[in-house]
Amino acid sequence: MPTAQACPTECTPITCAAQGDLCEPCLGAGRLGSPGAGVCEPGVEGGLRCQAGGSCLEPNNCTSSAQCPAGQFCGPSNGGNACCPLCQPAPRLAIKCSSQGDFCGDVLDPYAPNASQEYWCRTGPGFYDQGFCEPTTEGDLRCQALGCLSTTCTSSGECGSGFFCGRDAGGSGVNLCCPLCQ
Repeated sequence: MPTAQACPTECTPITCAAQGDLCEPCLGAGRLGSPGAGVCEPGVEGGLRCQAGGSCLEPNNCTSSAQCPAGQFCGPSNGGNACCPLCQPAPRLAIKCSSQGDFCGDVLDPYAPNASQEYWCRTGPGFYDQGFCEPTTEGDLRCQALGCLSTTCTSSGECGSGFFCGRDAGGSGVNLCCPLCQ
């Protein structure tokens, strides 16, 4: 898990309404190092904090988050209080598509080990996948998340909200409705 640093673009504040709620997007909390969800847990100072994936350190009977390393908070754990990892918010950015096949997304992982893993799309609660730029029947490029539906189309207006008509997405001459990264 990377250490907490200032966001290079804009980070969406992560809030917690109830203990056990998912809170996201957190850097490195998902599968294969992707962004993912944390869980809202109580801190010893009161209030809820977004705990990143992973468990708290061994109980150290901390009484304040100031006693924990940077990027952690003091919270109740099995057998006493312990320092727990805080969710580091993943920056959100505008989607850009320059060339067909480029990776794209609206969530940035500035610590990705290589350029092919720095952009992500939210595909469900706590789940993120890489998007890729694909052509539409209208002639522009869109950031596609996941695979296309089996629904054929001639224009994006036929596909409904959250989808676009992918040119040749089902093979040469077969246009399909494909999900947008959002």
